[in-house]
Amino acid sequence: MAGVKPSGVLLSCILLNKLASDTGFRQVLSRFQLMGRLGDVDQFNRNQPFSSIFLLASRQGHLLYPTNDRLKNESIPLVSDYLKGYWGPVFRQIQKATWGQEVFARVRVGSNNYFVMIDRADEAWSTVLILNQRQVFSTLDHLRMTLAITALLSFLLVSLVVQWRCGRITAPIVSAGKALQAISEGNLDTQIQHDRDDEIGALLDNINKTSSRLKDYLAQETSHAITQKQLQTARDIQQDFLVAGMPQSPDLEIAPVFLPAYEVGADWYDALVVGSITYIVVADVCDKGIPSALYMSVFRSLIRYGLLNCDASIVDPGERLRSVITLTNDYMASNHRDSTMFATTFLAAVDVEKMKLYYISGGHEPSLVSRAEGNQWLRPGGPAVGLFAGAEYTPGSLDLQPNDYIVAYTDGLTDARSPEGEGWGVANLEEFMNNRRGGTASAAEVLRDLREVVSRHMADAECFDDLTVMVLHLVV
Repeated sequence: MAGVKPSGVLLSCILLNKLASDTGFRQVLSRFQLMGRLGDVDQFNRNQPFSSIFLLASRQGHLLYPTNDRLKNESIPLVSDYLKGYWGPVFRQIQKATWGQEVFARVRVGSNNYFVMIDRADEAWSTVLILNQRQVFSTLDHLRMTLAITALLSFLLVSLVVQWRCGRITAPIVSAGKALQAISEGNLDTQIQHDRDDEIGALLDNINKTSSRLKDYLAQETSHAITQKQLQTARDIQQDFLVAGMPQSPDLEIAPVFLPAYEVGADWYDALVVGSITYIVVADVCDKGIPSALYMSVFRSLIRYGLLNCDASIVDPGERLRSVITLTNDYMASNHRDSTMFATTFLAAVDVEKMKLYYISGGHEPSLVSRAEGNQWLRPGGPAVGLFAGAEYTPGSLDLQPNDYIVAYTDGLTDARSPEGEGWGVANLEEFMNNRRGGTASAAEVLRDLREVVSRHMADAECFDDLTVMVLHLVV
């Protein structure tokens, strides 16, 4: 009451070893089955394995529950008192409760693993539940075994009832079992003959469908494996078509690159020396993939054979080029016209002794000659090879100068797309070579720099067309 002074203070003293029982805390835990068996507390106090135990720790680091029965007049134990003891790994986790943390951890003590779960009860106390992992898993195993046995018994009971009441089901089930056995052994032609239109009939139909689908899937996977092997073989063959080592001389450097968009490509390059003349080819068969790659091999073989076996009476290199490309065109247009396959082709002859370049561009991208006073484009002198029988091709020629660069390429270079869909273009190619006109960089160095520039332009965009480039450098 207001104005009344207290006449005294009522104190209640409880023995520490009777704290849980005298406060009713033990009864509360027992009611909710959180404390575990009473023996677990004794085992805990005797540093022996236990199944489960509940602890209560204060933010000040005191362990309120459980207390040791031997505890008489001592003060409430501290969590830190146990850190170096047998249960040290557990109490290192409990110590986090004194920091206000909530914990779920697994620790190992002796030969046993324990789950430690710490929850903040309020600002002053944290509850700690410790479970023996073996006990937890044994409970789960027991439950799983119980469920399995229950399911098995239920299945057996249902089977007996079904067999007893539905005798006509037995034969189809036996047939289904034999069919599944045959399917599991690899006989995917297995089919169950029946005339049922009930649930059992639907089951048998599903087994038949499963067998057929497995057969189709296996055939598809086998075909895919064969196709991959064939593609690898095609890649290997195509690499064999490309000249492994470019003809090099002290006066002329040649550096090529071929980057297919798919497993196999339709671009190709070639270089060979006949007498004192170096012949080069850069070409692109229409379309992409294996069909184009097959026609590429035909074009390539015809042109190479023609250059190596050209009529000896044709002395002028330009006329030799005209003869070879005309024969190749007439053969392809006459014998393969139904396929409508053609190739844009740049065919050139370099005579270093006479410092002369002869060329024919059959519907191909204009090649670029870069020299000190400027660039010159080598324009087409006829249609793509293989389009029209009897097509006319006009060779061109150009006087060469020391340190000239010749860049022949397919449209995969200028059409290389950025992630935004912008093509690299001939303007960028011309600007690139303007920075190298009259220079002394090798053909390989120019090609390397060119690939880096185009690669930066494309970034991570997908390559949708084959890309072929050949760089020649006149060193004399």
